[in-house]
Amino acid sequence: KFSFMGANNEAVWGWHVAPANGTNQRAPLAFLIHGGPQSSWYDAWGSGWNFQSYSAQGYAVIAINFHGSDSYGQNFTDSITGAYGSLPYEDLKLGLDYALANFSYIDGNRVVALGASYGGYMIYWIAGQPEMSSRFRTLVNHNGL
Repeated sequence: KFSFMGANNEAVWGWHVAPANGTNQRAPLAFLIHGGPQSSWYDAWGSGWNFQSYSAQGYAVIAINFHGSDSYGQNFTDSITGAYGSLPYEDLKLGLDYALANFSYIDGNRVVALGASYGGYMIYWIAGQPEMSSRFRTLVNHNGL
C-alpha cells in the first residue's frame, strides 16, 4: 500500500503490486478502477479484477481507493454524493502522478486503465478529459454505468 495527497488535500491510499517477473526492466501498468463507487480495493483475493493475474503477465498494478470509497469512514464515502466525477477523478489523476513518480520501473508510455461498473463510468469520464485520456494507451470499460 501507499498513500498520497489526493483531492481536497486529503490522504488517499492505493495498492501497488509489482510484476511477478521483477522490477529490473520497464513494465507496463494496469491502472485498475473499482466499482461502487461506495466500495474499495481490499487485501483480499477476488476472481474479477485480481491484481496477481495482471502481475503474472508482467504488469505493474496500481489501484486507488479514491474519494467515495468505503474504507475511510462515512464522511469520505459521502463526499462525492451528487458529484460522482469530481473528487474520484482528481484522486485517480493524482494517484497516477504519484505512481509514475515513485515506482521508476513503470513505463509511463504503456499504461492501460481498466474499470467495471462505476469504474467503467470513470473510464468514460477519463475518455472525455484529454489531459487524462492522453496518458493511457488503452481504456477498458467492463459493464460501465
